[in-house]
Amino acid sequence: MKKSVLLCAGPRKNDEISSKKGEVLMKRKKLVALLMAAAMAVSMLGGCGADDGKSEDASNAAETGDAEPDKEEAKDDAGEESADSGSGWKSDPDHEPYEIEIYTNAQGGATYVLGVAFADLINKYSSWLKATAMESPGPDQTASMVLADDNYKEHVMGYMIGVDAILGEDPFTEPNYDLRCLIGYGLVSNVFLTLDENIKTLQDLDGKTVALRTKPNVPAVDIPTKMFEVLGIEPKYEYLSFADSATALADGKVDAILSGGMALNAEATEWTQMAALAEVYARNDVYYVSLDEKALFEAKDALNHSLLPGVMTLEPGQYDSKFNDEVTIMADYLCWYVHKDFPEDVQEELLNIYYEHCDEFAEYKDEGRYCTKDNMGKIDTPELISDVAKKFYEEKGIEVNYRETPYETYVPK
Repeated sequence: MKKSVLLCAGPRKNDEISSKKGEVLMKRKKLVALLMAAAMAVSMLGGCGADDGKSEDASNAAETGDAEPDKEEAKDDAGEESADSGSGWKSDPDHEPYEIEIYTNAQGGATYVLGVAFADLINKYSSWLKATAMESPGPDQTASMVLADDNYKEHVMGYMIGVDAILGEDPFTEPNYDLRCLIGYGLVSNVFLTLDENIKTLQDLDGKTVALRTKPNVPAVDIPTKMFEVLGIEPKYEYLSFADSATALADGKVDAILSGGMALNAEATEWTQMAALAEVYARNDVYYVSLDEKALFEAKDALNHSLLPGVMTLEPGQYDSKFNDEVTIMADYLCWYVHKDFPEDVQEELLNIYYEHCDEFAEYKDEGRYCTKDNMGKIDTPELISDVAKKFYEEKGIEVNYRETPYETYVPK
């Protein structure tokens, strides 16, 4: 029994001993912990001083150019990557929905396709703005519609020629200064085209039948007519649509037509001809008759209709890869216009979408390669630039082709 009791009492005594040992150990552990904490504090203080020294040394090294090259390159690469990632613009998802229409020329042409492309990009990248591309019989007709209808003033962007409205040319009944140029998106040309290899100069067109465009059209009727007058040349004129003039040339009913082309790339060193001329080019050898630069400027000044850039002389093969002579053309920028009452927030949305995604225009048509950030500011009448666009281009560092001496006639009243 005692043995049993002793056996039972033994563990109880060991527990008491263990408890006392535990108390001693706990006291020792607390002491060790305190010592370790003190040591860590000292180490941290020393470490902070060491880090500061290293930071200062690194800063000094960077200032003296002693920093490690690979780290500097990595830093530069990161900066470039950040810059290339975009401006950080995002469409506002909380903005009230808004709808616009984009008026172009007739279906099938480059201006129509690029208008469709812009509508697609707007619908793709804006969270609140919706756009629909619409056909138009011409830029002046679109401008007349916008100027006459209050709803269109706030909901339509389109290809227009602001100078025609300023001058009060037909179909405008009086001068109007209410259009505003927003975005430049193309460069088009006018030059005479013939199938007669013996017609090499403008003088060779004296007494010949020449097809100009349908009236009213200052760049494609009034200016070339005035140019011939300045040169003392007297052709016979037909006024035809572009498609009809191409047919008349192919059928031999006219000796030359005022042909048009459009720049294919941002530098305007590659050009394409209008789709209506495809059959003419496929079946015939064609020849270009260069315009007279001096007479052309005199004609423009006489009509007070100085569209930009005005005159360009292209190297052999640039305007047409099969034509091995220089060609002097009349060139004008294409521009999307809005009315002065067009909402400013919508203008900003349009500018940002074009700026961020202009490289996608080339996916719709080759002429879309001209659409770049730098070319946004190349507009036909810079005196009519929208205040919103002017501020946007200044902030983005995009150059606008302002005239050195603005024409007083073009300055909005």
